[in-house]
Amino acid sequence: MKRRIFTGVPLAVLVAYLVLQSRPWVFVVAVTLTAEICLIEYFGISRKCGLGGLPMVAYLATAALCGAQWAALRGLQGAVSATLLLTIILVPIVALGVRRELREYLGTVASTLFGILYIGLGLSWLVRTRFDSPTMGRAMTGLLLLMVWTGDIAAFVVGRGVGRRSLAPRISPKKTWEGAAAGLAASVAVAWGFMRYFAKMSGWEAILWVSLPVAVAGQLGDLIESALKRGADMKDSGRLLPGHGGMFDRVDSLILSAPVFWMVEQLWHR
Repeated sequence: MKRRIFTGVPLAVLVAYLVLQSRPWVFVVAVTLTAEICLIEYFGISRKCGLGGLPMVAYLATAALCGAQWAALRGLQGAVSATLLLTIILVPIVALGVRRELREYLGTVASTLFGILYIGLGLSWLVRTRFDSPTMGRAMTGLLLLMVWTGDIAAFVVGRGVGRRSLAPRISPKKTWEGAAAGLAASVAVAWGFMRYFAKMSGWEAILWVSLPVAVAGQLGDLIESALKRGADMKDSGRLLPGHGGMFDRVDSLILSAPVFWMVEQLWHR
């Protein structure tokens, strides 16, 4: 626990700085680097499963997706769609020239596309959330991070302390229904506090509309990463963050919750 705190506190300060500072390129680069580190760890998992992949293609495509999100905000509306289409077209073509053993072809294409679409595209929506609104971008990004990480902490503490009923024993035996419920409650409480005291809103309908899908998406993202690791017989995705494992372990909940948050926020404001 001490190692988690000693690593988590400086990391939280760094993330707060990146969200609050006003230079867009700094935030875009930070999101891109985070996604690239997650991909490095992901391809380690992929190799352990015997799938391989095209890491360099995934790194380039992920950087392009993060840049495309910023370009879309600057008026180039089709940037993200064009980047996705180009990625889906090029990955199978590049794999044809790289994989001489055709039995490895499908695994190479599937592993590469999954990494790009799941990790690269998922985390790239942090850029959209941060800069979609000139006035609320910082607050919305901060709310997303607080909801996800508060939920993670509550699920971990309650699950370890009083959790009895396993949530997904085949995937992650230590995750419990009690921990999951605590994580959901913590995320909703954070959303309530933000909307009540910052956004000056008090309706529970709007609070639940925003918080529940994001909280559920965060927990599902955690389970997906756990399933990948268990399939590869790995405990952690890496050792970059003492007490937390790898970067993929630390941001797994954000990968799904970031795009879900952006979607529900867009619907909420319409």
